[in-house]
Amino acid sequence: MFKYLPTPPHTRLSILESTLKWRHMAPTAPDTLWCHPYFGGDPFIITETPDLYIVGNQKRFATKIVVDEHENEEERSNARCRVVMVPEFARTGVLVLVNLRSLDVKTVTFAVQGMAGAGEEAPKPEPGPTPSPALHDPSSAEHEHRSSLNYDFL
Repeated sequence: MFKYLPTPPHTRLSILESTLKWRHMAPTAPDTLWCHPYFGGDPFIITETPDLYIVGNQKRFATKIVVDEHENEEERSNARCRVVMVPEFARTGVLVLVNLRSLDVKTVTFAVQGMAGAGEEAPKPEPGPTPSPALHDPSSAEHEHRSSLNYDFL
């Protein structure tokens, strides 16, 4: 769907918000989106407002709280949905964490040699001297504890 709508004014997040308001996850399937045709019913119809609407394999992370206009007035305060766009982890190194009670969202970014994030290749580090490992003092329990918590992804 994203390739058929020009940006701006349409963003990926606004298109996802629209599919939530239209109550259909794939409104153009099977015409423009590959999908097996269903004869008994449409499995992509959203019958109730979800608490979370997560879409993966996106170019970058984005999120928004959407208040549902289809619910009646007494349910309106509870009819909110957190839309979350989750980027491709292998390309960006971004992990998305969602608190299911409060719907708060946090991201954790992992830095790995050869991956810069947002789809860009990291520059190659200049070759330098290889660091030698620190000498291990078996009598020092504090040193052992510190070294076990040292996580270096680079």
